[in-house]
Amino acid sequence: MISPAGLVPLSCVDPGSIRLIHRADDAYIRFLHSTGQGGLRLLQSTAQDPYCRSGSVKAEHIDQVLARYEAQVDQDAYFSVNGYFRPGTHETSDLRRLNACYADLDHRFTLSFPEAVHQIMDLQENGDIPPASIISRSGTGSWLFWLLHDEDSDLPPRAWPEKIDIYRGIMQSIHNRIRDLAPALQADPKALDPSRITRIPGSLHSGASRRVHYMQQHDEAGAVFRYTLDELAEIFGVDLQPDKTKQRDPARRRVPKRINGLRALAAQRLAEFWLLFDHRGGLQGPPVTKPGCRYYGALILVKLLRDSGYPPEKVQHEVRSMARQCQPPLSGREVVKALSATPLKISNAKLCSWLQVSSEEAALLGLNHLRPDKPVKKWEPGKRDRLQLRRALLRQLHQRLPADHNPTVPTLQSILGSMGPVASLRTVHRDALSVGFTFVR
Repeated sequence: MISPAGLVPLSCVDPGSIRLIHRADDAYIRFLHSTGQGGLRLLQSTAQDPYCRSGSVKAEHIDQVLARYEAQVDQDAYFSVNGYFRPGTHETSDLRRLNACYADLDHRFTLSFPEAVHQIMDLQENGDIPPASIISRSGTGSWLFWLLHDEDSDLPPRAWPEKIDIYRGIMQSIHNRIRDLAPALQADPKALDPSRITRIPGSLHSGASRRVHYMQQHDEAGAVFRYTLDELAEIFGVDLQPDKTKQRDPARRRVPKRINGLRALAAQRLAEFWLLFDHRGGLQGPPVTKPGCRYYGALILVKLLRDSGYPPEKVQHEVRSMARQCQPPLSGREVVKALSATPLKISNAKLCSWLQVSSEEAALLGLNHLRPDKPVKKWEPGKRDRLQLRRALLRQLHQRLPADHNPTVPTLQSILGSMGPVASLRTVHRDALSVGFTFVR
């Protein structure tokens, strides 16, 4: 049932509701407020304040701090849903406690708040979602919170990596279920991360001219609904033991499509190798050529066949066939040596040197990848280089700007463009957040 106390209009910030979510004294809560210029800034404290550091407050000191900085948290103010182990951070890896799973419902254009609550109650009565611990009226939409507790205590569970994986799975399942069963509630597909912030209960939403209300739902014993991660995982069908047998291909670990480019280059080189081989009537040994040309040819062929994706038995067949056509034929011992000694990487210059390809022969056969005079591609910054450059420039900009000034994302994009790096709004927004910029949602 919804607590009647939750329906009483608030006139000021309500630290009790924040404390209901942040029940562990050892975790830090991150506080932010609007700059009034389209951005967010951390709670600004005095240097002598021992309880507020870098915009973060330990849960046990929340009453004293909010009373002291009431002017900053009274309007368009936010706090982190989950708790951190150190102040001044918003990284998921720095979380200490997982306080609640949530759903951000942006139904301002589809449903009124009473209509949204009616649909939420229908979902709960039908057993589609478990009863939410808290239903908040955030101003233009709603939030649902499912408070979490550890299996052995009333405190929220620790944010170990395996727990965060389960948390992410539950969040995705919550969104999918609400989206499928009640699309008019407009569940936000981007509000799934553990480091999300939400509006402070009792603070004023200036856009809606309304204060944020929190309404609790109680069980038959009169306590606010609470769940363990395992209980929510079972309700939403989240696998607690992910299949660890599905290992990713090491070649695709960092850049998923890199292997496609390597295979394409190897296939082009392989085609030109056979063209060169047929033109010469096989690779010849001394005295016509320098010693070792036939062996190097076998070594190169093994490398190109493997990089092109040929199976081992096909590689052996092709190499032995090539060895028989050399002048004189390459011995079986040297073929075995080539099959077991393939280098990891061969440059274009080394390929041409080993095969003794001249510029005239390459021009005659129209070779593009096996030619000694192939121009060296000028170095250009890669994706990672561009990322580091953008973030370095944004970091310098953030340090030079006044503390009360946060430019918008389009402004940052324009500034970056004038300095050189060009990026989309989404990329600039992500990079700006990573170096400390904050923006109003």
